Amino acid sequence: KAGLEPDELQAARAKLRELEEKAAAKEELDDAITIKDAGRLRTALEDATEAGLDEAMLEDARKALGQQEWRDVARARLEEAVNSRDAAALREAIEEGEAASLSEEDLLPARQALALEGRKARAKAALDAAIEAGDATSLQEAVAGGERAGLDADDLAKAKGLLSDMDRRARADQELQEAMAVRKPESLRKAISSGEAAGASDDLLREARAILEDEERKAVARTRLQEAMGSSDPEQIRNAIDAGSDAGLGDELQRARKKLDQMERQAGSRKQLEDAIADKSTDRLRAAILAGEAAGLDALELTAARQMLGDEERRAAAAAALEDAMASRQ
Repeated sequence: KAGLEPDELQAARAKLRELEEKAAAKEELDDAITIKDAGRLRTALEDATEAGLDEAMLEDARKALGQQEWRDVARARLEEAVNSRDAAALREAIEEGEAASLSEEDLLPARQALALEGRKARAKAALDAAIEAGDATSLQEAVAGGERAGLDADDLAKAKGLLSDMDRRARADQELQEAMAVRKPESLRKAISSGEAAGASDDLLREARAILEDEERKAVARTRLQEAMGSSDPEQIRNAIDAGSDAGLGDELQRARKKLDQMERQAGSRKQLEDAIADKSTDRLRAAILAGEAAGLDALELTAARQMLGDEERRAAAAAALEDAMASRQ
């Protein structure tokens, strides 16, 4: 038995408790610093201060707490920047995280988000340039690049709308060219209407309108020619031929010209027959009948001349016979 006095034992026990509390506070402080938990470190620092740990230890703990709180703030800002998808905010948050010595694992989502936003920004710039250029191939490539980069539908809408308009114009131009090649008024009207709605080439529209106007003139002239061909009026046919020629009709006029030529020859033959009948000359009657046959006059129109020729030939024969008989008596 050491023979310590009660006061001495009480003092020793108090000192032991103090040392044990300091040891426990230091151990908790060390653990909190190691695991980098700001809340636990803050509590441990308070306990260590109450336990009377020396100021050097406490100062180190305060520095560790300040560093950890900085990391927590930097980590929160990284998360906010990732959610915002703002490139400038992401750069600032990454710089702060690097300065706060955050791990690469903490920084990776922000780095990935920044890289994605960079691709989007480049894709958006390419899209804007293609829209400005107004070239279909460039627009198609830029839209495809924008989709790969993850651009929003709103960012792509204008370019896609332009592409759609270009496609409509290209199809309208093609329809106009095909209609002009065929030159059918109905096809031309349809192509012109579609082209005007789709904003087709002004030059093609002007050309198509001119062709349509030309074909409409031809159609009117063709109808007039057909009506004239059904008549027996040479003047009507002649006027229709002139109108058709002015409208640019080609081979279609040949039949009308042949008919007009025949009608004129027939008219001439009729006049020749009338004159021969009036003259009663057998030679002229014979010539007029031959001309009428060659001109295609029907048999009825030649009847009178043939009858008169027969009569005149018989009369001439009788006169000749009479003359011969009278001569024989002498």
